[in-house]
Amino acid sequence: MSATGLELLEVNGPRLRELLNADYQFRRAARSWTCRLALCVDDATTVVSIVDGHVEAIGRSAQVHGPGPEISIHAPRVEWERLLEPEPRPFYHDVMAAIVHHGFRIEGDLADLVAHLVALRRVQDLLRPQGITGHTGPRPAGPALRPRRATISGQYLYLSIDGVEYRVYVEEAGSGIPVLLQHTAVADGRQYRHLLEDPELTSRFRFIVPDLPYHGKSLPPSGLDWWNRDYRLTKAFLIAFVDAVLDGFDIPRAVYLGCSIGGHLAADLALALPHRFA
Repeated sequence: MSATGLELLEVNGPRLRELLNADYQFRRAARSWTCRLALCVDDATTVVSIVDGHVEAIGRSAQVHGPGPEISIHAPRVEWERLLEPEPRPFYHDVMAAIVHHGFRIEGDLADLVAHLVALRRVQDLLRPQGITGHTGPRPAGPALRPRRATISGQYLYLSIDGVEYRVYVEEAGSGIPVLLQHTAVADGRQYRHLLEDPELTSRFRFIVPDLPYHGKSLPPSGLDWWNRDYRLTKAFLIAFVDAVLDGFDIPRAVYLGCSIGGHLAADLALALPHRFA
């Protein structure tokens, strides 16, 4: 990023307060948030006082007071510059990723911060050049485009796991090396939409994205009184599910990629089914 974003943080607090309070996404995500958010660049600290999602004041720590817990994020200036670049390098795309992988640290009420993480990410977005210049809303309407069909195809696959038949929705795109993509728990395969529509990637890889049973378009099994049972997503079921999906597409060996619980599953699959994955 250029120095503009840090100048906005360090010098022009009123402008940043105006941006945050005028931004619907921030106000919506922060609507229940009351805190003093301290952003520490080297030894200089800027405090953002937030009360029920409204930014009351921004300034140096000695000048800004307010209710709620204080949460502080510390990093050297070079780390902030990398976080706020218009096209950040790996693991600087998101403040939490930067905290895990780079030179950022958090002090204060971590649970409160995580509960309002979407609001914090919006602060980060508005400090990047495209946010500072106000280009945060919908793109202007362009010339009318003719309807076109996506290259993604969808179908239902019937899988039998532990004696229960599941009707599973699966999307597919591309050709080449088969890659099974596993979504986050409580989400669905839409997470991977942009991969499935990337012409460079789909020219080399065949992406297969199932919705887990009970997720997305994979409804609960009709042959089971599922409403009388507690839902348990176990490691054994996930391994059997992925194995069954590959069998359903007659794929003896594939690449596996997962997000969140799907990412955790990668190591378990490597141990349990090493012959099935490249």
